[in-house]
Amino acid sequence: MPSTAVAVVLSTNIVRSARPLVRSRCYLTAWDLVLLSDCYVQQGLIYPKPPIKFDDAVQRLQDSLSECLVHFYPLAGRLATDPETTVFVDCNDAGAQVVVAACHGISVADLTADGDVPGAVRSFFPLTGALNHDGHSLPLLAVQITELADGMFIGCSFNHSIADGESMWHFINCWSELSRGSRQISRPPLMDRAFLSKEPIRFVPSEEAIRVNKWPAHDLSSRVFRFSQKAMGSLKAKANQQCKLEKGEISSFQALSALIWLAVTRARKAAVGQMTICLMAVGNRQRLDPPMSPESFGNYVTTACTRAPAGELMSRDLGSAAQALLETVSSLTSEGARAYVEAWVEKPYLLSLKEPNPYLILVAGSPRFEVYGNDFSWGRPAGVLWGSAAKFDGKVLASQGCEGAGSVDLEVCLSPETMSALALDEELKGALSL
Repeated sequence: MPSTAVAVVLSTNIVRSARPLVRSRCYLTAWDLVLLSDCYVQQGLIYPKPPIKFDDAVQRLQDSLSECLVHFYPLAGRLATDPETTVFVDCNDAGAQVVVAACHGISVADLTADGDVPGAVRSFFPLTGALNHDGHSLPLLAVQITELADGMFIGCSFNHSIADGESMWHFINCWSELSRGSRQISRPPLMDRAFLSKEPIRFVPSEEAIRVNKWPAHDLSSRVFRFSQKAMGSLKAKANQQCKLEKGEISSFQALSALIWLAVTRARKAAVGQMTICLMAVGNRQRLDPPMSPESFGNYVTTACTRAPAGELMSRDLGSAAQALLETVSSLTSEGARAYVEAWVEKPYLLSLKEPNPYLILVAGSPRFEVYGNDFSWGRPAGVLWGSAAKFDGKVLASQGCEGAGSVDLEVCLSPETMSALALDEELKGALSL
């Protein structure tokens, strides 16, 4: 694989809804607005070469995307600001962007091999570097279809102020369903974003607040660690056996997150008294009372924060570390979510990450989202990768593994030195060997 391989853009165009839409406003929630200073989210799927011509595959993808935007119409809009009130989505069908590109120096095997993610992947996504607030002038959804030496990569850049990971994968699931020839989608999205109040939240952020974050991604090493169904079952059993809870149970994903927290802390060689942090993105849809539908489109995610001094953390076994994560997640309630929204409305702010904490990890994404069922009519994906947007030292991105439900892929972003040490961690290697 040439180290200088990079995708070459062949064309760029705008795809609009297949049917006329009534122009409307989609007001954003506190969970949406706080992310205006964050980056677009980039997720992509790797496919073997389709049995049809590349140009025909591109046309099929564009036609089905147009149909999908009928249902997910906010993604075809643009952000707008009423200076007297707030930022909202102008559902004006300005369209999604589709970029067609080629990178014949990269193969499917290059993208699915063990080791660091090839640098060329950065060029497989559009709108890298865009902030969510830039959606005033940029598309809220951009797709890049890249022809590989022996396959195809479909990279999606979503405005994160519009949708969280669950909604993003819901959209991709429906898009692939339409591309396979379905006349309708099996899980229509629900677009009622009203939360606590039908009135729009008053919030017009300053330019200074919007541009506050730093995302030093290009000197990072990104590597995918693949955990089989057997490995996940073993980690769950080990964690629960070690802590012997009287009530509740540690999930396999909490056990895996604890393992990564421990292993990364060891790899960073943190001083005994150094405070370490494990943040986990946690969905609120089912946590709210009454619960929301999985089809509710938007951002319904909160962050669970668990802290421990490095010396204390590294003296724990897997079960004890996982129990700490379980207790933090279990403390998140519907009342707490509503209190957060009410407090934010009273005193709004934007996500601020001026300098990422060097002893923090953030576990985002979820293995629950359907990845390998996304057949656009030429078979299941060979893998999933994330773009470089919003990556930092300590970002951990989870997705469903290639075995399907129960298996997990973790794309871990660290400094090259820490990544080398992590790859030698004995406990991590033991889990990966199962």
